[in-house]
Amino acid sequence: MEMIEKGFLPEFSSFYMLAEGLCALSMEDTLIKLVNMVMEKAKCLDNEVSMIRGFLKIRKFQDALTVIGNIMDSRKQKIPSWSR
Repeated sequence: MEMIEKGFLPEFSSFYMLAEGLCALSMEDTLIKLVNMVMEKAKCLDNEVSMIRGFLKIRKFQDALTVIGNIMDSRKQKIPSWSR
């Protein structure tokens, strides 16, 4: 959480492992706080935030993580390929 507070957005694979660990330890409230922080740092659109929060509200954590993963993947910087 400290890294996110400092402006670092983690790779999804690392975030996913942390989220699974929090679920396994029944720390869903911490997971929800973490997801909210990631959504803020990733500058998610209102409709994306609504969808993710809806999944979290009905305890569909895997679905919420899938949506976050798709958002994070779509926002990755793509390295241009240079022709030789």
